[in-house]
Amino acid sequence: PPRPPPRPHAPPRPLAAGTQPPPPGKHPAPPACFTPPHPGPYGPRPTPPHPAPPPPRRAGADRLIALFLFGVVAFNPPLLRVFGAGDTLFGLPLLYVYALGVWGGVIALSAMLLERGGR
Repeated sequence: PPRPPPRPHAPPRPLAAGTQPPPPGKHPAPPACFTPPHPGPYGPRPTPPHPAPPPPRRAGADRLIALFLFGVVAFNPPLLRVFGAGDTLFGLPLLYVYALGVWGGVIALSAMLLERGGR
């Protein structure tokens, strides 16, 4: 059922003879006709639940982060200089073999980690 409209506030009544106004900062007692606000049709409202804790990180995310860090280290210039010394492997410069091998390995490992979903 719909709620009735709120009643307008009554104007302040004059003080009875022999009474004094409340001290500053104190509120007078509510009138006898005061009723607390209606709690609602289904009883008092429940308190809001605590926020859920964040879900635990999956192991797959940790492995992908580790793979990223491996790629950063593997393509670091000091390590690339080691393979860029002019040596060859089957007639190909060792730097190219290293760079393409690591690049392909990072792609293959990331595909493997993403396909199995961190299991």
